[in-house]
Amino acid sequence: MDKFRVCGITLEGYPQVERDNLSYDEAVEEMSMLKSFFPDVDFYIDVAPDEEPMRRINTREVADGWEDFFPDYE
Repeated sequence: MDKFRVCGITLEGYPQVERDNLSYDEAVEEMSMLKSFFPDVDFYIDVAPDEEPMRRINTREVADGWEDFFPDYE
């Protein structure tokens, strides 16, 4: 079963996740509640990704180029 998230557009024009891991009915209810509290913000329902994207973390705490994040790439 798909999970959904409610997103809003910030004042700068960027999408921002307000709530996630919801069923469709919960997302519709949450979006209508947010619209009633914040009528000037555009909200929409999006399908949440199945898994989180892989994030590379630099454990050496030194990153001066892409080689530090992708040491195996040649």
